[in-house]
Amino acid sequence: MSFLENSQKQVESDITFYGRGSYDLLVRPLEIESEIEKKQGIVPENYIGFGEGGISISQWNKIQERTDIEIAAPVASLGYFTGINTNIGLPFPEESTRYVAQYVTTDGINQYPISEQYVCAMLETAGTLPVRYKRWYPKFENIFSMSLVELCTGEAVQFPLPVTYHLLVGIDPLEEEKLTGIVFDGIDEEKPKTGYGGMYQSAYPNATLIPVLDNKDSFVPVELTGTIDRLDIGPEDTKNYRDVLGLSDEFKKDDVNIVTFHELLNISSQVREDFLTEITHLPPIQSENLTIDFGSKLNPFYQNTALRINEDGEISDLEAGDGYVQVLDLNNTSQYYRAGQPKYIENDGRLTVPKLGEKDGVPIYREVETLGMTMMESFDTQEPIWVIDPVGEFDPGEREETLASSPLGIYQQAPVTYTEEDGTVKTVKATTQPGSFVTPATSGVTNIHSASLIKGEQPIDAIRVKVAGIGGYTKDAAKKIEEVAKEIEAMGLHVSVVAGASPQNLEVDIEGLGTVTESWTTLGASGTLVSQWDLTNLILSIAFFFVAFTYIINRFLFWQVSKENELNTLTYLGWNRKYILKLLRLEILLLTGVAWAISFVGIVIYQILQDGPSSIYLWHTGLSIMTILILSLSVGKNSHRKKPTPKKGLVLKSMVLKNIKFYSKFIRSPFLQLIVVSGLSTYVYLSLTETVQQTNVTLLGEYVNLQTSGWHFLLIICAYLLAIFTLGEALSSLLTARQHEIGVFRSIGWKSKHILIFYLREITLWSACSILIGNILCIILFSNLYDMSNSMWSASVLSACGFFLLVVLFAVINLIYFLKKDLSSTLSLRRNKALKKSTYSYEVKQ
Repeated sequence: MSFLENSQKQVESDITFYGRGSYDLLVRPLEIESEIEKKQGIVPENYIGFGEGGISISQWNKIQERTDIEIAAPVASLGYFTGINTNIGLPFPEESTRYVAQYVTTDGINQYPISEQYVCAMLETAGTLPVRYKRWYPKFENIFSMSLVELCTGEAVQFPLPVTYHLLVGIDPLEEEKLTGIVFDGIDEEKPKTGYGGMYQSAYPNATLIPVLDNKDSFVPVELTGTIDRLDIGPEDTKNYRDVLGLSDEFKKDDVNIVTFHELLNISSQVREDFLTEITHLPPIQSENLTIDFGSKLNPFYQNTALRINEDGEISDLEAGDGYVQVLDLNNTSQYYRAGQPKYIENDGRLTVPKLGEKDGVPIYREVETLGMTMMESFDTQEPIWVIDPVGEFDPGEREETLASSPLGIYQQAPVTYTEEDGTVKTVKATTQPGSFVTPATSGVTNIHSASLIKGEQPIDAIRVKVAGIGGYTKDAAKKIEEVAKEIEAMGLHVSVVAGASPQNLEVDIEGLGTVTESWTTLGASGTLVSQWDLTNLILSIAFFFVAFTYIINRFLFWQVSKENELNTLTYLGWNRKYILKLLRLEILLLTGVAWAISFVGIVIYQILQDGPSSIYLWHTGLSIMTILILSLSVGKNSHRKKPTPKKGLVLKSMVLKNIKFYSKFIRSPFLQLIVVSGLSTYVYLSLTETVQQTNVTLLGEYVNLQTSGWHFLLIICAYLLAIFTLGEALSSLLTARQHEIGVFRSIGWKSKHILIFYLREITLWSACSILIGNILCIILFSNLYDMSNSMWSASVLSACGFFLLVVLFAVINLIYFLKKDLSSTLSLRRNKALKKSTYSYEVKQ
């Protein structure tokens, strides 16, 4: 009972300390729940409404102004935006070199091209100009893809960075800082900072700047892949190309320029393309793979400088000059995308996400809506636009694994993982295109006022509410949270209680990719934990108490059998029944008192060594007093047990069955005891195992179960020790009561092995029946409280078989012991008779 009490206290203590999370209530618009949330009470880690909105700023203000609300932090998903677009430069070549490159994005498993294939060839110049012009003379002449015209005009090799899209959300900086501890400096509604976007307002009078802070930990999954090929082209080869193409060496002194391969556009674009194709397919004399992983080096919005790859392959900021060009472009920042929820489909308890199509070759798993327009389009149409204006960064800090889940973790996400056939685990990422099945953490934040400019009067997707005056997730705290939730629901909003929620990992089948493991949130996980363990511990308490009760009664019945001759003698001597009962009760009091004292010493030692709770003394004393009362009240009801007499009724031919019927009064007590003990030993294992499995799906449940596993292990040991002790006691008492019968069998010539086999057949028969009944009752009880799985059936069968083998083993040991004891006493009796007879003969002869 103390183990059960400690187990329950451990559960409640862990949940009180870890179960609350960073906030208590998640307020959303009505009809926002998915079918999976309604059915199973689970939601993805980040489910911020995916841009639909539905809560007005005035509703948020009403919630924020409540005295029982400590924090009310709104969040509005604005969609997927891009920031400043720029370029990257590669090291200068030493000789004629061709660069072939393409940008790809990745989901961590596969790569998808997101740009054209760029070609830029730097050919050693022909060197035909007069010596006096050498200082203006370039070392290389270049031929390149048309999309590089703004970047590859000099001797530097440069490529434009691809346009990538990232999740942007609106928050209230002050409330968000109170909730997360993160400082959001620069996006205050009244005094926002102005960045590079401010330069565009004069040219775009209808543009509204949206101040944005970059997530410092954002990861942009973009790589530049290709080859760097050294070509066998010298100055003479370049001159031959120029001659064939009809390019002169005319030098234009006014603008310090020569006629380059680029001038082919003015002569014939087709000739230029044919020449570029020829150079592109020219076999290299040496080739080197080009792979540049931008990762955390590329900012989603605040990319206020171009990048450069140095000779060591490291990425650094590019400094304009020395032939490099820096381009900073906000043209695409005013066009954005809004993506819906992934289409999770449940099939036989398993979740699947279907592929909806592709966007520029990248798989799409959400409905994607295109909104806004580019700045060039706005310039032509004079339509009003919003321009993303990166003004700085914020630091979300290190991600910590938490036992309690506060869903809507918009800054950091638990990784989505994919396990390959060889067991390698890879992290799955959201691609740079909107529509990935992976919901990314936000890459940037703006203020809620700017969100309303973009989304309208009801921009807020969710409000995270922390109730005031609560220190831990106790039952009183849960009640207060529920009351506040009902009052907010009266405003026409949907409220989910997330205090006590906990993350869990789910396997999800992704079409076109495979099975991934995602982190989801189980709402009400703490309440489920408490109620599950409440039920399990209650049933176990009753079961253990029932076993103890049946054990005491069984032992008491056999004790009365052993006292039968003594009581009959006292009756024959004229003792009054009242004095006989008084004697029996004094004996019971003495026995239980000594037992209490001895066990009390053991409990004191245990309590000191294990620092156990003082309540163990109450359990010990209370159960001891209960035992005395039960035995004292029972002693008068059967103080004169009569010997079993044959009953008329069903005629049995089997001697074993006849014997069981004849000794039914002796057998029924251990029979009942075996039913209870075998059922308990199975039920304890099944209930603890199933409860752990059901509550282990969440991190909080896993932690709580880990903390209480020691108590559960002790409970299982207690169950099996009780089973062993009671089983041995029952068999021993039964054989003690039937020692006379063993003597009768010997007197009529039965050998020990015959008696052993006879009793073994009898014990195995009725014990098998009792074990079967006990396990059937266990399964009936268990299946009414839990789901009966195949593993549970297997465990029940194994437990029953194991217990039956244990009965047989104990029966054999007890029978051998009693047969040897009986045989030695019989031989001793015969020796005494023989000695008396010889003595008598000697005396007669004398």
